[in-house]
Amino acid sequence: MDRCFLELQVDGEEAYQTFQRVIENANVIMATYEDPLLGDVMVYPEKGTVAFSAGLHGWAFTLTNFAKMYAEKFKVDEAKMMERLWGENFFDPATKKWTSKNTGAPSCKRGFVQFVTSPSSRLSPPA
Repeated sequence: MDRCFLELQVDGEEAYQTFQRVIENANVIMATYEDPLLGDVMVYPEKGTVAFSAGLHGWAFTLTNFAKMYAEKFKVDEAKMMERLWGENFFDPATKKWTSKNTGAPSCKRGFVQFVTSPSSRLSPPA
């Protein structure tokens, strides 16, 4: 993540799109070598099987970490929060509503951007 924020200086949505592509590509490769004895070896951020890290600053997390924190803070179901932190889930703090499409409002952002990359980017100070 530190590379996204410091070197490439992408915004949260661009970071999400990049991570999504990398995960999808990794899953395609893993599916190529699928073995019934191993079971499902693909990775799913919304299931907590992907870790996001900043090697330069020495921290990492899964979406489970954020889902637990926000579920407690907002008094919502942790599993529901976990689902909303990845994929086509957008939150608008102005209306306090979740949608499956970006409404176009400036305050409406993907859940991953609103609740994960925005706070995480503040942990990676400029080099």
